[in-house]
Amino acid sequence: MTKSTVMIKGLPNDTQEAADWWLARRALGTLTTRDEAAFQAWLSHPTHAEAYAAASELFDDLGALAAEPEMLQLRKEALGVVPEVRSNRMRVAASIGLMFIAGAAVFGAISARPDYASNRSETNLATTKRYETRLGERRKVSLDDGSVVSMNTDTIVEVAFSKHRRDIRLLRGEALFEVAHNTAWPFVVTAGDRHVVAVGTAFNVRLNGDKVKVVLVEGKVLVEPLQLKGIERVLPQLGAEQLVAGEQLTATTGVSDVKVETADVKRSISWQEGQVVFRDDALSAAVAEFNRYSDARILINDPKVADLRVSGIFRVDHPQNFLEAVTGFYPVEARRTSAGTTELVWRESKDIKK
Repeated sequence: MTKSTVMIKGLPNDTQEAADWWLARRALGTLTTRDEAAFQAWLSHPTHAEAYAAASELFDDLGALAAEPEMLQLRKEALGVVPEVRSNRMRVAASIGLMFIAGAAVFGAISARPDYASNRSETNLATTKRYETRLGERRKVSLDDGSVVSMNTDTIVEVAFSKHRRDIRLLRGEALFEVAHNTAWPFVVTAGDRHVVAVGTAFNVRLNGDKVKVVLVEGKVLVEPLQLKGIERVLPQLGAEQLVAGEQLTATTGVSDVKVETADVKRSISWQEGQVVFRDDALSAAVAEFNRYSDARILINDPKVADLRVSGIFRVDHPQNFLEAVTGFYPVEARRTSAGTTELVWRESKDIKK
């Protein structure tokens, strides 16, 4: 056995994890004289010394961070936190407070988080497959791992499987992912500035401008920001949200805060049946939804018309039925314009039947 070879119970095989392991125990003062000698033997290896220096630098940053007003407030919240609080920040506040009290114990949480960024180069080397749907088209794709991707109208999805993860990018539109179970091979969907991480579940993801919406149909997923900011860089739990079946998350690009609430799952995936479901929605929102499926556009320029409410279930490939329902219920009419669009306008009083 060489001087740099260390045999000690519980020491991780991974070099960086081992560095965190040693640093935590030295900071907590739990090493015996024999343990300290084993540490010095381990540290004599140049690679180990480099990893330990990096861990020490991060630990020093955490020490300074613990004195920041925001972190002192988090510790205060931790001591008085109550169960069943939905906020992610409050959920982890208790553990954060304990982490700072214990010092280096935070490294276990940091090193346990999958480093998706480090896998990017490997993912880029994998063969990328691209799938698209046209306006009004729906498509179902079976992936090599047994997962199924159902794509809604005007959608682009890229798939690249590597050794460590199944990487999916939703570049445009909407898709339902039914993930083949494999705990050792995470299924990661990137949409907007969020990662959706799953191992075996079903969830719907929709991109709408700068917003991304995740609806969990079954199982569990973890939704994380692509870029960690502020204290999230050392405490990534603050930026992550775990969803359970029946919940949805809405995030806006560039905004840290997200909205998590109960989902209307049936409505969210009704597009699979070629339907849209409205429940007391503004007419403007209903029209925008129909316009996703056809280049025969419907327009509303009158705010009074736009604010009308609509409910019902309609076929996306029969917009005329939708127009007939609206004009039959409200005093509005559908006028064809010279540009070939249909404009919903308030009906003149003289045209309204007595």
